[in-house]
Amino acid sequence: EEAVHAGQIVYTMNTDREKSLIFARSAGLFDTSVNLSRNTSLFPDPQEHFLWEWRAFVHAAVLHGLSECAPAVVVVEYLKGVQGLLKSQDSAFDDTTGRRFVDEPFLAYTTAVLEKELNACPQIFFTRYLGIDLNTGDKSEISIETTPLNAVFIPCISTVSSTMAMLFAASLDAFEKYEYALD
Repeated sequence: EEAVHAGQIVYTMNTDREKSLIFARSAGLFDTSVNLSRNTSLFPDPQEHFLWEWRAFVHAAVLHGLSECAPAVVVVEYLKGVQGLLKSQDSAFDDTTGRRFVDEPFLAYTTAVLEKELNACPQIFFTRYLGIDLNTGDKSEISIETTPLNAVFIPCISTVSSTMAMLFAASLDAFEKYEYALD
């Protein structure tokens, strides 16, 4: 029970709305040149879109720490509370939104985590949020003619990628200290 509560704390600390938006701004994710390419089909508001993706990633980072350190029953208990945590952060989060969250971004990040492909998470984030394939540099919907891809996105990519790596490490650190006993 303590580990599940710790997972919820790690999640909540790293998805606080205002702190997350400050992080996104400092990473340059809301800059005009970046948002020209953002996929707006689901979320016209870049802040809400970022929070949707970021919350999914942070849940996956917590899941990574738990799945590496804790028995499966602890992981399952944490997963049972995912939608409750989301509802506590966003009053508009209903059952339909919850299913979409689990079936789309959460599934994308957790699949990478469970397949031990942690380095795929930045690619997932930038593909889902901006429509950019980091491996090829292909820009699915970018209409930036005068600015090269690297000049616009490298600062964002490095900031987001390094923060993701730090969250994976912090999640492991948080759960390694527990002694897990099954009742």
